[in-house]
Amino acid sequence: GSLLLQGKYAEAAQYLQRALDIRKDLKDSFALAINYSDLGTLYDSMRRYPEAIAYLDSSNTIALLLQYPQLRSHNYRVLSAIARKQNNYRAAYDYYIQGDIINDTIFNNEKLAQVDELNARYQAEKKEQQIKLQQLEISRRNYLIIAIAIVFFMAVALASSSYRRYKVKQQQRLQQAIIHQQQLATQAVLEAEENERQRIGQDLHDGVGQMMSAVKINLSTFRDGLLFADEQQRSRYDN
Repeated sequence: GSLLLQGKYAEAAQYLQRALDIRKDLKDSFALAINYSDLGTLYDSMRRYPEAIAYLDSSNTIALLLQYPQLRSHNYRVLSAIARKQNNYRAAYDYYIQGDIINDTIFNNEKLAQVDELNARYQAEKKEQQIKLQQLEISRRNYLIIAIAIVFFMAVALASSSYRRYKVKQQQRLQQAIIHQQQLATQAVLEAEENERQRIGQDLHDGVGQMMSAVKINLSTFRDGLLFADEQQRSRYDN
């Protein structure tokens, strides 16, 4: 490349021919296509147009097989320039159009590649968003399940506590009822005993009183028929 810029075409051609032989031995098709293109450009600069066209055609043949459109586009640009220098404007136009078509194809392919890349990125981001949304939904569902479980256990604990308090109150009421019944029974026994004592006392009072009254009457009646020796004897009798 530097030799070509310096105008040392013969020396540059020798190096390119050596490189061409080496690449033929290595069967390096990609490097051969580039080497042919460089030789075509060199011989165009040397105004050896038939040789330049032959090398450029060889480069295009290999580049077509390798699907290397960029190199073919470059070669057609050089071929168009060579045809124009030879006053073959029809061929120059045809070469230019072919290169332009390849450039459009390259541009379209690049745009398609960019579109595919953007679409792939969009799909990847969309899938990532979906995954995040799914993870968020799973997290929300888990939080909801945990909240429901907590509320359920709290409700169970509250119900259990309320039931225990209810049982305690029932037991307290039962004990109070038992104590009240015991108090009523005790009071009834005491009242019965008191009534029985009053009845016995009344019976004793009434019976003894009547008996004493009868004795007094009988003694009074009997006294009228007695003869006492003196007043002292009468007083003792009265007593």
